[in-house]
Amino acid sequence: MTRQEIPVFKTREENVAYMNETLPIQESFDLIQRDLLIGGRVSSFYFVNGFTANSDDLEIIRNGGEYEIKEGRLIVGNHSNPLPKNWEDRSEKYKKAYDVFGK
Repeated sequence: MTRQEIPVFKTREENVAYMNETLPIQESFDLIQRDLLIGGRVSSFYFVNGFTANSDDLEIIRNGGEYEIKEGRLIVGNHSNPLPKNWEDRSEKYKKAYDVFGK
């Protein structure tokens, strides 16, 4: 997979609008946007919340390592992690987040 070019706009509002159009923020409770006031300026942060693999396994996947999804489990090497509940409904949302935030 090649890295997708992501535009950067001049204002936070334009960037938030782009991100919220690109990611299913309103439809998924696993993808979260938070606005914080830092040094008198509003900043927006995006989080993926809910994926249960450990950080080492996620790093392997992020770096293009092999993994398998089988019988409700994410298998990376010798590790087996439970998939989030309702994975079938959420897998496309995770893929979309990975396409934006991945490699």
